[in-house]
Amino acid sequence: MTCGIMPARAVHAASTSSTWHPATATARRSAAGYPAGVRIVTTCGLGDVDPSEVAARLEKSLDESLERMRLSFVDVFLLHHPVAAHVEPGQWATPTRVFTDAVRPAMEDLVRRGRIGAWGITAISEPDEVIAALRGEPKPAVAQCVTNLLDSPGELYTGGEPRSREILAAAEANGVGIMGIRAVQAGALTDDLDRELPDDHPTVVDFRRAAPFRTLARELGEPRRRSRTATRCRCRGWRPWCSA
Repeated sequence: MTCGIMPARAVHAASTSSTWHPATATARRSAAGYPAGVRIVTTCGLGDVDPSEVAARLEKSLDESLERMRLSFVDVFLLHHPVAAHVEPGQWATPTRVFTDAVRPAMEDLVRRGRIGAWGITAISEPDEVIAALRGEPKPAVAQCVTNLLDSPGELYTGGEPRSREILAAAEANGVGIMGIRAVQAGALTDDLDRELPDDHPTVVDFRRAAPFRTLARELGEPRRRSRTATRCRCRGWRPWCSA
């Protein structure tokens, strides 16, 4: 999310990315300053790259983000691509070997040098690889995890059972802070989708699965809400510097 989506008193974190349209607005907001207590998060997607290039790519991405936001430090730097055992050409993922051999040490180096407060991963993809990443050392401080009523990552992972609850439990057991994402599963848990999708699209399939929740919401008198393209993340006390 970006500043301005929610009232300042309700914002816990501002997550930014160069690929998101609101990035310019975020940069303008940073010039005036963020509300006290807001954690600044930025991301970098690596994909399947040569391990020798990882540190430089992460540093370049961080430099560009800091320049856009007019900051000298971010609280959390996330690996945007999930970790996978084997990555096919064009697949949105980073191989486990690259993560272990290059991403972990490069992120730890950024923390040691005071460029970032902590680092994290996107905990969506092959569950065994994600859980191993959460258990390994040095551990990420934060993990973006699916947290919705359907336990569904939608189109972000279609390779089998996502085991979202197991991933959440692994993060909890290993002291990794959880950043909940996909809260309304790209609109599947809202009253109506805001875009046209084919009938077999994972979000449309989930929208049909969520029908009982909409019925329950109407019975409870919840207002009708349409899907929005920007979802809102919630922080659960990122260690060790967050007292939330």
